[in-house]
Amino acid sequence: MEIGIENLVAFARQLGLAVAGAAALWAFVFLVCSRTCRSDTSQIIFHWIAGRLQWLMYGGIVLGTTSWLALSLFYEVFAHEGITLYPTAYEVMAAFPITAPGYLVLLVLSLVGLTVRWHSPRVFHRYALGYFLAQFLVLLSITSFSSAWSGEVSAEKAFFVLHSVHSIFTLGTVLVLDFLFLSAKSSRTLQQHIFPLFPWISAVIWIGLGIDFLSVALVFDDAVMLTSRFFFSQTVVGILIINGILLSGPITRKILSSLEHGFESIGKRWLLFADIAGTVSITSWSAITFIDFFPEVPLSYVQLIGIYLTVIAVLFVGHNLWERYDTAEPRLEGRV
Repeated sequence: MEIGIENLVAFARQLGLAVAGAAALWAFVFLVCSRTCRSDTSQIIFHWIAGRLQWLMYGGIVLGTTSWLALSLFYEVFAHEGITLYPTAYEVMAAFPITAPGYLVLLVLSLVGLTVRWHSPRVFHRYALGYFLAQFLVLLSITSFSSAWSGEVSAEKAFFVLHSVHSIFTLGTVLVLDFLFLSAKSSRTLQQHIFPLFPWISAVIWIGLGIDFLSVALVFDDAVMLTSRFFFSQTVVGILIINGILLSGPITRKILSSLEHGFESIGKRWLLFADIAGTVSITSWSAITFIDFFPEVPLSYVQLIGIYLTVIAVLFVGHNLWERYDTAEPRLEGRV
């Protein structure tokens, strides 16, 4: 595979924005949950979850912002699931001044948020709901115009916008979902509060997939290229759909049923199934997003599938290491 530094930087920017946007969105949702529930324990747990997600958001912001700055030095290429579509050099460069104010606002919000949280946690807690919503809206705006801009409305421009935006609701939300699953896996109390929300989070991922398909429909006839890259991407999309049906269907129902009936613990077999399904989901969305930025892939279909399966195995091992060493749980006095 021919890998240019500009391709890697473009992928890193997309990954950072997707993770930051999703983390901000779900931190906001969990804070809403904390303010609408009556149980003190639930309030503390939802605040604790939002607190963990904010560090995921800041990490994504750092990655996305530094990659955006570095990308200004390179010419960006862009493609989608075997659908090859290139913005012109003018369109790529035109996107930088459009998004620059957004990145500035993003950095200011982040610095202010970190400073207030450090010096006055109570003040941060008071305005946290609006803070995360503002971060999400800024990230959504930046992501919408991060790829190309020409000042005119067309199917091609809509493709670039929708393709970029869907990453927040797919790749970013999948990573948040996996982060939450790993955070709650070793704690019965966390499972009781976090796992019931998984169907709603999965629904957002399905919406993101719908946005993805809509973007493809806008340009498919003009830009399709039947290569090993295209067939690999379509295979991964198929795996995503099947995996998503299993994860949001029988696996989630079994886990929630166990929690509702007060079992001492969820069967290890079902947690293993959920772990594998989550790993497949992360790898699949990462693979699709990654290969988007590499229009020329000199690897065969079999080689691409082999790399894909290897990454799944490596991430699964990483999941087990996480579970072994991450023992953090909310304290009764915990706050965002």
